[in-house]
Amino acid sequence: MFDFVNIVEGNFMITCCILHKSKGLMWNFIIVYGPAQTDYRDSFLSEFSDVCATSKVPLLFGGDFNILRGVDETNKPCTLNMKYFV
Repeated sequence: MFDFVNIVEGNFMITCCILHKSKGLMWNFIIVYGPAQTDYRDSFLSEFSDVCATSKVPLLFGGDFNILRGVDETNKPCTLNMKYFV
C-alpha cells in the first residue's frame, strides 16, 4: 500500500518521503528531535527551514522540538525560543 521513496537523515531530523501506491499521493514525514542546548538552536532552525523550503509535497512533523513558546512551559528560568522560529 505504501512505499518509502527516500529517507534523509539530518542532524536534528529524519525525513521519510512516503508514496501511497494506489492513490499516487506522496508526503514527507519528518521526525524531529531539537537540541536542548541553545548553542545548537540556530543550526536546528536552519535545518528545519531548509526542509520546509525544499519540500515539493505536503509535510507532517512530529517529535520534540525543545522550543519553548512561553515561560509557563518550564519550571526553570529561561529565554523564549519561539521568537527565533516565527
